[in-house]
Amino acid sequence: GDMRAQLFAADAKVVFDSRVSVIGPLTAEDPMNVPIAVDASALPDVVEVLVFADFNPIIKVLAFRPLAARAELAFRIKLQQSSPVRAAARTTDGVWHVGGTWVITTGGGCTVPSTGSASPEWQSRLNEVSGRIWSRPEG
Repeated sequence: GDMRAQLFAADAKVVFDSRVSVIGPLTAEDPMNVPIAVDASALPDVVEVLVFADFNPIIKVLAFRPLAARAELAFRIKLQQSSPVRAAARTTDGVWHVGGTWVITTGGGCTVPSTGSASPEWQSRLNEVSGRIWSRPEG
């Protein structure tokens, strides 16, 4: 299907923007463990960051709402095959700003079923991530 329709509302404004940085290895040796870093902190008023891998069986990797945190995060993903990995940062004006990188891999990272799929709740918890904010000591 249409990837844009899967990720964004039909009337969403989506623009490519160099202020959204996606960093990954040029070549990933292990498709089961690909490090990715996203930084959208150069944009003002980011309310949501959506990360997706174009050629994965499940395109959406994660959605992140920074709240009081900086709009940046690093994580590891599985890649089925070589793919663009993109991040879209939505600002308060409703515009999605997209940046990305291309990661070359041998493939096969998504073909092995995870142990989490044995749980009957796996679909309702797919792509769910939580975090905490800790205050930094002054200085």
